[in-house]
Amino acid sequence: MPEGKSIFYVYCIKHGLPARNPYGLEKISASFMISRNIICILFISLVLASSIGCLARDSAGTPEANSAIPRENLPQGFKLLAVLPEMDSSVNMTDYIEDFYGDLDIGPANVSVGIYQWGELGDSYDAKVTLIQLADEEAANNAVSNFKSQYDDMVARGLPIFSNATINGHESLQIKDLRGDNSIRYLFLWNTNSQVTLVEGNDNRNQSLELAEATGL
Repeated sequence: MPEGKSIFYVYCIKHGLPARNPYGLEKISASFMISRNIICILFISLVLASSIGCLARDSAGTPEANSAIPRENLPQGFKLLAVLPEMDSSVNMTDYIEDFYGDLDIGPANVSVGIYQWGELGDSYDAKVTLIQLADEEAANNAVSNFKSQYDDMVARGLPIFSNATINGHESLQIKDLRGDNSIRYLFLWNTNSQVTLVEGNDNRNQSLELAEATGL
């Protein structure tokens, strides 16, 4: 038998028949090729979708250091505990900006967070400085609006939640965040172009303001 030739091929040659597969076999072979191509296309699509998903998750934070996170000249009694994601790149930074998502779209965000101890460890909540880099100023304004919306009910009841403060020569929104034990925590929120800054201090306005000024922003 000639090398690479089937019994069917040799039989056809000996009997003067056309050496081609029966119609049914050709149809099956063509269907197989089409199915194989579809499977390859689906596999490539899944790989691309997985890659896009990874990029979306990574957009919420990078392990690069952010110089605006205060590390020195902190208020008296404040101690830096961590800078994220610089000190732990496995942290999901989206968890730290949940209050900035809402009805208005903010797009992809690059997040850095400084966490500070200001009281007895375990007996007090942490102070935080959160920096959010967004695509443009519109996205930053949307993020600020979304954050403020969580206080709509309190504002509607006439509670003095919002006021203004001056930080490093510019205006900032001061928020009296009412905690579960009826104590007040001072927050400062502002955006500079496409960057949003949130400073969550403690119940001492002067110390909270000092932490905000330590950002240099």
